[in-house]
Amino acid sequence: MGAGRKARLDAGVTRNARARVVSLPSCTTSDYNRLSFTAAATDLDRRTSDLDSHEITRYLHEQIPITAAMEIEVAEFSGPSVRVTAPLAANLNHQQSAFGGSISTVGIVAGWAVLWGNFRIRSLPINLVIAHTETEMGRPACGDLVAVTRPLGDKAISELLLALEQFGKARTNVTADIFCQDQLVAKSTGTFVALAASDA
Repeated sequence: MGAGRKARLDAGVTRNARARVVSLPSCTTSDYNRLSFTAAATDLDRRTSDLDSHEITRYLHEQIPITAAMEIEVAEFSGPSVRVTAPLAANLNHQQSAFGGSISTVGIVAGWAVLWGNFRIRSLPINLVIAHTETEMGRPACGDLVAVTRPLGDKAISELLLALEQFGKARTNVTADIFCQDQLVAKSTGTFVALAASDA
């Protein structure tokens, strides 16, 4: 997928989706899990027990059917972060590596899922769409994909809630690091817009 390429994804209305090849820092899934699911667990309250990762997966598959075709699953939702997986077999390209569009989509879905989950546990009815996304590709992915969002803190959530209360909509960026065989292969940053259900 070339720079500046326009794309529309079923996760919402998207504009100016771009991908580029870059050098990514050395980082493993294990390293990142410690950051996202241990240290960050104190950043948000613990009101996540009522929301199971399988519930998010079911919602995705029902409402965004392409995620079912790609066999995307939300493997873990911690509140501040999510871990999303997608098997290589359902996302192959002609080089027998992961399709670039699938890599980008897995990153978008991870960002969408962590925000949707946070609104869900607060019982806030919203419509959530992706407004802009950019994916930096570091190397081919020759195995299953794992996307982990960088942790959302209390401040980010508080700002979102305040904007929704005042304006009926809110905008924020979420970055997901995408791994394959425990190696970082891509980074996806998306700008998401949340609309209060009555204003959507």
